[in-house]
Amino acid sequence: MAVSAPFPAEAFAPDELAAFVADLLTETALREVLQARLDQVLVHGHTAEADAALPVGYFVREAHRRVIQLEEDVQFRCGSAITRRHAVKLAAFSLALLQRIDLELAKEAQHG
Repeated sequence: MAVSAPFPAEAFAPDELAAFVADLLTETALREVLQARLDQVLVHGHTAEADAALPVGYFVREAHRRVIQLEEDVQFRCGSAITRRHAVKLAAFSLALLQRIDLELAKEAQHG
């Protein structure tokens, strides 16, 4: 199923959305990002609960550091396996950042 971005999830019937996500999971890059996020959680202990103890600013600074690292990789090793691995790790870290921001939004909604 080809979809042009951006698109709202509501545009899909539940079974269509499930099929679309299943198709995405066959993509190597997305699988690797999800695996990297699982490694962060299962191997390194970066669970939502553990991450909740860290300020959001930590995540932003760490994401910035990783973007700079990736920029240097592209400048000096564009197309290398190292550059790709750093990009996958940045994407996985971005998922953790989004999860941490969502936690803050939920807290605000609860107290707001």
